[in-house]
Amino acid sequence: MRDVSRSGKQPQAIIQQISETVYPMYKAFIEPDLQTAHLRIVNTFNPFSGFQDPVFILKSDRVENITNERIAALFGGPDRYVKEHVETHDIYLLPPGEDPETCNTWLRMRNREGIYSLMFEEWLTDDPFVISPRISFDVSVRVLGGLMALGYEIGSIVRRSSTHYRHLPEMKKSGSSNSTLTSPMPSPKKGASPYSGTRSGSTDADNAGPPAPPAPASPDDVAEESFDKRFGTSSGWSSDSQFAVKVDHFAGLERAYVNIQGRNRDEVAAAGRILGLDNSYIAQSY
Repeated sequence: MRDVSRSGKQPQAIIQQISETVYPMYKAFIEPDLQTAHLRIVNTFNPFSGFQDPVFILKSDRVENITNERIAALFGGPDRYVKEHVETHDIYLLPPGEDPETCNTWLRMRNREGIYSLMFEEWLTDDPFVISPRISFDVSVRVLGGLMALGYEIGSIVRRSSTHYRHLPEMKKSGSSNSTLTSPMPSPKKGASPYSGTRSGSTDADNAGPPAPPAPASPDDVAEESFDKRFGTSSGWSSDSQFAVKVDHFAGLERAYVNIQGRNRDEVAAAGRILGLDNSYIAQSY
């Protein structure tokens, strides 16, 4: 994404250049030297996957809108989501020679319960969205010393207290079902033949019996019906939408933000509308 913004080339051209030139040169000249390198980062992620399947983020300071009622409505009911509290310390590292006021290639090292991860935060904006590849992997704390020896500078250490709201996987719908509810076959009326299902001297209307009661609506149908009435079927929302809502509080800054994150742009936008966050978005990363 940095190369896209700096060169003005299309993402497909950048990926082709990496595949045909950069990566082969890395295999030929960089990888052999890793045996004697002072700092090695070993990972198994696909370097292209994050750019091909980025995370779409909507960020707002309208935290007062995140109520239990709205969250329950968003996920389809109070038993359809899980709430988690997370404490992290983020160390923001400025690359060598970069201006802290304009740099959008900060490295972020996160400490969560003693586990360190290195996060590449190359983001683009498409107002109101922040678009990030979110490439990260676990590292040793010694990597921090190695990066500083290479010229990286610590720009800030931020303590973040977050509340995450996510779907409960086991509560997700499995999709539309063709099965229908059926009532047990009623016992034959007195005088009726168990084979023909009719009585002597009676008409079909006499033997039809009372109509079967309609199948009760499932909780999922009720939730979707209420959303269709409230937001319209074109809102982009569904009870299976894959996204997360995060409320971040920053110690010492007296600031709080809400983030909606997901792989599907339309679903993220629809979630923002449901939470009443339209016209409050901040198209800028932390």
